[in-house]
Amino acid sequence: MELSPKEVREVVLADHSALRVRLDLLRRAIRVADESGDPSALMELLPSLLDHLSAHLALEDQLLAPTLKTIDAWGPERERRLAEEHGAQRAWIHECRRQLAANEGHTKELATQALVMIGRIEEDMKHEESEALGSHLLSDEVIHVDFGG
Repeated sequence: MELSPKEVREVVLADHSALRVRLDLLRRAIRVADESGDPSALMELLPSLLDHLSAHLALEDQLLAPTLKTIDAWGPERERRLAEEHGAQRAWIHECRRQLAANEGHTKELATQALVMIGRIEEDMKHEESEALGSHLLSDEVIHVDFGG
């Protein structure tokens, strides 16, 4: 079953909400690691968050990209930009995984990396919500234009 533009918007925004919950949990784990010096919760949450981000990008590739492509004359450009952003984000996720593996539990460095990650994810979601997920773009309303006299 193909989803309507409005339904695509709702699915992607719901996943953004789920990502925000994970980001809040990560912030708490950073505080705990900072106060106790024990990064175990942080080390557990970071890979899980990166997995969720990878799945989120796949979801957007499957649902959002084809929808953006067909919504208006700028659709192919929006789809191209999304693919470009996703390529950069996948490279960034790969680099985060590499840095996590190399960190070996140094709490301060890990917390700093996690805070940078949180900021970048939040910035990306905010940008996407204003540029690609606005109700002005992804609604089920049909616009009728009268070219008559």
